[in-house]
Amino acid sequence: MTTQNSIEILLLVSTSLTTGFVVFATGVYQKIMNGVDEATFKILLAELSKNALKSPFIIGLSLVTMLGMVPYFYYSGLSNIWFTAGLALWIITSIIAKMTRLPIYKRVGDLDSSETIQLRAERERLNRTSILNAGLSITIVLLMVIGLLF
Repeated sequence: MTTQNSIEILLLVSTSLTTGFVVFATGVYQKIMNGVDEATFKILLAELSKNALKSPFIIGLSLVTMLGMVPYFYYSGLSNIWFTAGLALWIITSIIAKMTRLPIYKRVGDLDSSETIQLRAERERLNRTSILNAGLSITIVLLMVIGLLF
């Protein structure tokens, strides 16, 4: 096994674990938030955003992926186009997720619990961004797997 293969496997594992978390949050936690009233949604989202943004597990996985790209590109350059495409999409998806979710978290936090129409609209926005993020995350893993196989 070459150094490049070892780094690719490490990056694939960290990215797959992150994708698992994203898919879980989208498929399970989002459904829980959809099943509660708007005031409870506001509370749940505040707790989720506070804890997820400070989670050592999530931060660690992101750091492994970000920092792992440095030796990966040093050893392989752009030789594995599929794997490189997965890493590029990971960067783009991370930016999209931050740009779409953080404003929703802030708007929900600023709303009063009695503002049910606005809270419902923000919940729908969050659903759409979560589904997009989960789909992109799965695509990232698929691109990286294709890169390892071919």
